[in-house]
Amino acid sequence: MSNVAKIKEEYPEDYSDVNPNFLFDVDWIIENAPDELRSEWEDLIYYHIGEDDISVMWDVVQKYKEPYISCKFHHGIPYSKNDDNNKEMNKRIVTGIKRKINLWKEFVYSKKPLSGISINVALCTSLPKQYRVDGLLDLLTSDRAKKLSDRVFWKCIIHCWVMTEFPSQSKDIFQSLFNLRPVPKVFTRNLPDEMTVYRGGLPDGWSWSLSRERGEWFASLYELTESEYLCWKTKVKKEEVLFYTNDRQEEEVVFIPKENLIEPIHKKNLTIVKKN
Repeated sequence: MSNVAKIKEEYPEDYSDVNPNFLFDVDWIIENAPDELRSEWEDLIYYHIGEDDISVMWDVVQKYKEPYISCKFHHGIPYSKNDDNNKEMNKRIVTGIKRKINLWKEFVYSKKPLSGISINVALCTSLPKQYRVDGLLDLLTSDRAKKLSDRVFWKCIIHCWVMTEFPSQSKDIFQSLFNLRPVPKVFTRNLPDEMTVYRGGLPDGWSWSLSRERGEWFASLYELTESEYLCWKTKVKKEEVLFYTNDRQEEEVVFIPKENLIEPIHKKNLTIVKKN
């Protein structure tokens, strides 16, 4: 009897509420796949995606009672063997994953020189946002990346940072990218020698803004929390900044802050939060 079957037997009323630590994600995924697609999922997982690169989105499963999974080539896959609509969706997703796998392999193993455009196109057409930073690290540590200029090299990193919804969740990978080459000064040349920057939410993130209004806007997203401190400010020197980008209209300054220099701004002093 598989792990999933054992859990179902022990918790017949609703096994999706079980602590996911008791389950192996791959077992759960295969057993919940539509019968006619189970062998295709097994082939995808074991020979193309990899057991360690696919997982169950347990928070979604438990909230919506629907099986959702995430892998390097698709994020948020619903399927149910008792739902004809989901069966058809599942077929399309399997076909889409195979296509993306082939596109990615074709690009990774190509002998053509890399360019900033080709890298961004490959990442956007083959990988979901959550996995593009992993893919970029693979590309920029390959021999083909050695011929990229520093400026193009870092443009790819900055583009990936901007396209990642929560870059702080991938700090280790971004840190590896940041360590690959020195940052060209062109990405900070318009900044003052020293500046005050702002951040809403947790103070340990690397993404800050020259705009207090933008910092307060992010703080307003957390206004229902009990904390009295939702916004932070600190001073940073130009030479400490990795790069500046305004691609998201956020006047974003990316650097690793010094904890002892971060000052909290009390909730009562936040204009946007008070308005809301």
